Amino acid sequence: TEDRKWISWAGKSIEDFHEKPSDGTKGDVNGDGAVDVADISAIISNMDEPLGHAIGNLLEVEEAVSVLKGEVKGDVYEISLELAAAMLSLVFGITHEEARKMADESITSGKAFAKFKEWIAYQGGDTACLDDTAKMARARFAYEVKSPESGFITRMETEAIGNAAGLLGAGRMVKSDPIDPTAGIVLAKKTGEKVKKGETLCTLYADKEELFSAAEKAFLGSLSFGKSSPEPEPLIYRIIR
Repeated sequence: TEDRKWISWAGKSIEDFHEKPSDGTKGDVNGDGAVDVADISAIISNMDEPLGHAIGNLLEVEEAVSVLKGEVKGDVYEISLELAAAMLSLVFGITHEEARKMADESITSGKAFAKFKEWIAYQGGDTACLDDTAKMARARFAYEVKSPESGFITRMETEAIGNAAGLLGAGRMVKSDPIDPTAGIVLAKKTGEKVKKGETLCTLYADKEELFSAAEKAFLGSLSFGKSSPEPEPLIYRIIR
């Protein structure tokens, strides 16, 4: 299953994506020495704003754990269910709706989180951090970014917000840069939400306070404000089977 991200600034329309991702992937899928053809499906999903509220390595892990525990709904939960359903549908030859129900039940029953803990334990990880994410490593400093005006957030530029997180150490600005796994951004507001001047838009995390100024400027530059809420965009534009 492919998850093809679509971003408006990429210069393509939704119609530029082919109706079929492929006629199949050739290779020794079953490991029996024969050339097989594997079925493929593709999900074209919206990346015109950050997925979820966390941007940064450990911050995103914490959010993902909350989803697996069934504590958080929203876009991360929805796209996770859709991707899981697409793969289960191909594997078991069942409908997408049946597969989605199977994926949802694995979360509500606790099976998905239990399996994730097995994976982490097998690799020598500390599963206590998954049971209690407060035990995860944290950045030394936090800084709240306030809204410069009142109104509605009409747009959030994903790439610019990613660059802001990179300035905090969550990503590399050049190849040789080290990555700080605790750095990043947690959004308090997203596209379509109403804000008041001075209200917190997000919290920045870093191990050096001097990184906040440039990151704040980059983050605020990624936002557009208006007097009314924009029409909501779909999370998933198309599922190609």
